Parts: sequence; C-alpha cells; structure tokens
Amino acid sequence: MRKKLLLITFYILSWNALVTGSKFYSKIFKKKQKKPCDEETLVNLLAEIQVINPEAIINLSTMEEVKPLCKKVSENLEKIEEILADCKPPHQPDLYFQLIKGEEILYRKLCTESAFKQQFQGHFSCFHKFRSEFDKCNGTPDWIENSDPEVICAEYKKISNCYYEITGTHCGQEAAEVMKELVISIINSILTIKCDINEIGTNPEDALELEAGPEGKKSLKTKLLDKLKDKKDIKSRAEQKKNYISYEVLLVVLTNFIHYTM
Repeated sequence: MRKKLLLITFYILSWNALVTGSKFYSKIFKKKQKKPCDEETLVNLLAEIQVINPEAIINLSTMEEVKPLCKKVSENLEKIEEILADCKPPHQPDLYFQLIKGEEILYRKLCTESAFKQQFQGHFSCFHKFRSEFDKCNGTPDWIENSDPEVICAEYKKISNCYYEITGTHCGQEAAEVMKELVISIINSILTIKCDINEIGTNPEDALELEAGPEGKKSLKTKLLDKLKDKKDIKSRAEQKKNYISYEVLLVVLTNFIHYTM
C-alpha cells in the first residue's frame, strides 16, 4: 500500500513539474524580439515640427503661444513613443534619440505647471517679437556630432551666450535669465558629454541635471520602467525558487521510491 501511494505521488509531482516547465519555456520562445528602430521614421517625425538641432528646439518656444505649442509637441512625442514601443533603440548615443530628449525637456519646462512656465509666459511676447533675432544663434552645421569635445563645448557656450545677449538686449535681464535656463536645460539634455558651464539656470532641478550630465537624472518614465523591471525580476526569482523546491521534493520522492522498490 505504501509503495502504491509513493508511486502515485511520484506521478503527480512528475506531471506538475512537466507542465510548469513547459509553461516556463513556452514564455521564453513566445517572447518577441524587437527590431532596431528605423532612423528615417524618427527623422520624419522630428521634421514635422522642424527639430533638426538643439537650436531648433529652443526656437520652437518663441514661435507660438505655450498652449498651441504644447499641443503640437505633445502629439509629436506621442507618435514617437508609439514607434519606440515596438523597436529597439541603438546601444550607442544617437543624434535623433538625443534630439527627442531635448524635445521632452522642452515639454517638461513649458507644458507642465511650474514657476518656470509662468516666468516664461510673462516674457513670451518679447521672445516672440524678436524671434528672428535668435536665428543668429545657430551653431555651425552638425556641431553636436563633432568628435572633439572641446569644439562641442565651445559651440555650446557660444550659442548659450548668444541667446542670453540677444534676450537681454531686447527683453531685459530677467527675460535673459529665463531664456538662459531654457537653453541650458535643452542643450544639456541632448549632449552626451559634460561641458564646464560657469553659470547655470536658477532652477535647482536643472542645476542637478547639469552637474550630473544627460545620464545623471532619469526621467519619471524611466524610473517607473526600472521599478517595473525590478518587480518582474523579483517575481521571476521567486518562481525559479519555487520550481527549484518542487524539483527537490521530486528528487526526494524519487529516491525514496527507488529505495522501497528495491
């Protein structure tokens, strides 16, 4: 009788292990591998709002009132996010992905309720009036893709000083400080190197971003994804441990079964 019970237990545990294992492996094989992101598609989306370099993103802020601007940027970012959900970004820093970061910063600075948004709106009429003057601040073509960090940082300083001086001349010191904060926030989010900027924006959050570099501060979405990944890892480890224990029990039962049948 005892041998029969052991035999039944053995078959039940064996079947359970087989089913659990098959489910585990089926999940692995069903996992879809993402294809690399198509650069041309991203270029076309960025071109929709004329984002071709950091200066273009900055100049967007002076073209129209905040509300219609935010609607346009939001719709563009949603399209980009939809595409990125189904493809794999490049491992190395990519110009188009860096520009997307700059666009996200523009949205965060001007399209979420904050003291900076209020300050910017207070000076917008002047920014808009002299928007064509900011074309003088464009850096040399493809300056952010230069292989020499010194050249990149020199252009960065030249561009930021240009925006500051033009704004200060036409709109006053306070407006110049607001524009400087926006310029530094956007350019710093795009660059993959750290430049030594003596003066930074007045917003403590931006100061942290500048000191840490573009990878130093993760976006809220990235943090949430990291947390989700951690939870999945914990759950996966728990399931593996559970399966391991099941196999240990199965091994003990099998050993006892062999012992009693011999």
